Amino acid sequence: MKKQNKQYIILVFAVILYFFLAFTSDEKTNWRPHYRSDSKDPYGTKALTELLKDSVMKVNIKPSRMTAYEIYDSLNIDIISNHLMIINNRLELDKESVKSIYTGALKGGTVFLAAENFSRNLKDTLDFEMNYGYASIQIEDIPNLKENEFEFDTLSVFINDKEGQFSAFELNNSFDIYDSTSIEVLAYNEDGNAIFMKQKIGLGAIYLLSTPKILTNVALLNDDNNKLINEIIKELPKGNYIRTEYYALGRKGHASTLRVILARNGLREAVQLFLILIFIYLIFEIKREQRAIPELTPPSNDSLKFVNTLGQLYLGQKDNKNILIKRKRYLLNHIKNKYNINLNKEEINEELELLSFRSGIKEENIKKLFITLDREIKHSITDGGFIKVNELIDDFYSKEI
Repeated sequence: MKKQNKQYIILVFAVILYFFLAFTSDEKTNWRPHYRSDSKDPYGTKALTELLKDSVMKVNIKPSRMTAYEIYDSLNIDIISNHLMIINNRLELDKESVKSIYTGALKGGTVFLAAENFSRNLKDTLDFEMNYGYASIQIEDIPNLKENEFEFDTLSVFINDKEGQFSAFELNNSFDIYDSTSIEVLAYNEDGNAIFMKQKIGLGAIYLLSTPKILTNVALLNDDNNKLINEIIKELPKGNYIRTEYYALGRKGHASTLRVILARNGLREAVQLFLILIFIYLIFEIKREQRAIPELTPPSNDSLKFVNTLGQLYLGQKDNKNILIKRKRYLLNHIKNKYNINLNKEEINEELELLSFRSGIKEENIKKLFITLDREIKHSITDGGFIKVNELIDDFYSKEI
């Protein structure tokens, strides 16, 4: 068996082995906060989605992947009967979206924004600041989280007469500075810091939650925390809500076969490895079998041959005038085609200046060329003058850009 065939067999065996290990290995739990409404991951919000479907809540959620500006301005929705809900770790809103949200609230709409960090545009518009806390450890960095039991520090949240217990990972941030005359605090933590606020704007209101992780599966399904989440939702007006996940997941793409494959842990890595191996194989095969590239000679300049042929024709007849007429005609045509300048005019001073700029030849040299050429055409007497004009024309061709 050839050595090359052995390499192919080893390569195929390695790919099959990797696929087998990828499919048989346990799928790791995704502890990254992403707030997907249909995800059962710890930091997905599938439980919240199901909770909002309860008829007792009287809240109807419609999913979207559009910006706040597109929802309010492009769709021309009924603001009063279609409220807005956004949940994400960081909420970056551009000026147009903030303006649309504020205008929607003025007209009677309700906006619910849950994030650990809000954009500066929104903070300045609603006039509030935040107090940022940082956990000493990230939960996604703990090894074997499913197999081991860990005890985390808990903090309490209070709203109305309900209390919820959440880990310190979910209660890092709170609202620090705000206008107490226009903002109503609805929920606070055990340190007395506001985490859920309502700001009345015009006929509507904007609700702000600084701890979006308490809405995720891992927090909502723990003990009796669902009762506190119920109280938070009850603070919102009943009706239809458009929940946009654009700020967490981006635009919604097509549900292609490749997207389904890449969304599965293990299979995604296997496909990536397979593509890398194919790429490496192609690189080595191309390098091995590539033929020498033949040297291509550039096409010859037939224009000079034409001029020489024409010159020999008239030179043999000693007709210097006709030669110069033909060369002038060819020169003018060359200037017109290459520089888009027409010199077949009585007044050509501006054209000569433009020709000098485009060709890179001094204007006085161009004027000297045409003055001498016209003089020799009208009064062609000696061969010396004829030769001098031809030298000036050749000098123009050789020095132009």
